[in-house]
Amino acid sequence: MGISYSFMDNCTYGADDINSAFSKLTTQGVSMFLYSEGDNPLISLNDAVSSIASHGVEYYNFDACKVTYDAENKKYYIMQGNAFMHDGTIVSIDNEGYDITDEVNGIRATSDNDIYVCFYRDVANNCISVSVSQSDEIINKDESVPLSIIQGTQNIGDLREFATTKLAACSGNIICGGRIESFRILPYEDTDAEMLRATFTGIFPGAQYVVCYSNVIPVQKTGNYDELDFTSIEISGHCVNIAISQVGTEMKVWMYCFVTNHLLPATDCIIF
Repeated sequence: MGISYSFMDNCTYGADDINSAFSKLTTQGVSMFLYSEGDNPLISLNDAVSSIASHGVEYYNFDACKVTYDAENKKYYIMQGNAFMHDGTIVSIDNEGYDITDEVNGIRATSDNDIYVCFYRDVANNCISVSVSQSDEIINKDESVPLSIIQGTQNIGDLREFATTKLAACSGNIICGGRIESFRILPYEDTDAEMLRATFTGIFPGAQYVVCYSNVIPVQKTGNYDELDFTSIEISGHCVNIAISQVGTEMKVWMYCFVTNHLLPATDCIIF
């Protein structure tokens, strides 16, 4: 047959049809769901979701499920958005937000300790709950998606991670650019002030790699300089160590070299 149709109005389709449609989203046109011969390709929609997305909050909404404090009304909220759990289940917060004020105030009545907020996949009770607790044990479980740490009254630290696709979809990549200007290498010093070479703002949170000086450098999702792993690359005949970090929409480029007073050229960067 030269032509065929799928998912037309008033027609009935089965799991094989759905699986066939999903398989077109992969770069090689193969099924994204693992199953044995004779099994239903879509044994579980949860399995399907967990196969194509990592756990975390939704990718294209930077404020998804962010914990905020309304100083005027003295209320704590989880903002609108969706989160993907480790097993493919999804939790959604509507446009009114989710009020966690009573839980926070209950803890604050007796303690000034840090408060941790997360979504927890409660398999035993077949639900996803909001956990507001002084213990960080629950947020480190595989069943949890961390949201925030509340220190004091209004200091809210963001612990969210954004869910990313596990597939190379047929749609175009999100790509943006930046530029590292020419600079002279200073004597090596183990300080962040000496090594910070460029700062890019407004970068989408899911950025994974940066191409600069003809090298592909992975983006590390950390704000702690001491946790960075540096990659050695060659620039103008010299070995240069580089690392790229990102927190939120701000990206920083760190570089150092043991050769001093050498002028490194400027370069355009591709971020994707």
